[in-house]
Amino acid sequence: MQHNGAGVPLDGLDYAVHAKLYHMLNEDFDKVVDLCMEQAVIWREQRAARVTDRKAMERELVRLEAAISRLTDAIEQGQPGRHPPERAPARAKAS
Repeated sequence: MQHNGAGVPLDGLDYAVHAKLYHMLNEDFDKVVDLCMEQAVIWREQRAARVTDRKAMERELVRLEAAISRLTDAIEQGQPGRHPPERAPARAKAS
């Protein structure tokens, strides 16, 4: 017999979930449909946020790869690289 992570038998858990859903569908079908529609909206919003986050990370990756390329080129040519402005105060304090 299989158990979930909390040690509850899966067969019993499946039966309890099916019984509850059956009861909910028979008692208040409209409420169940409303809950499903609300959850669908939440899932769409979460997916859209992940897509937006991914696009932002991809843009940052392109920016960082370009910076690495510029710095690598400068090192190969024996020139100092151009540091981002946010690092300039740290360098000034370090020297």
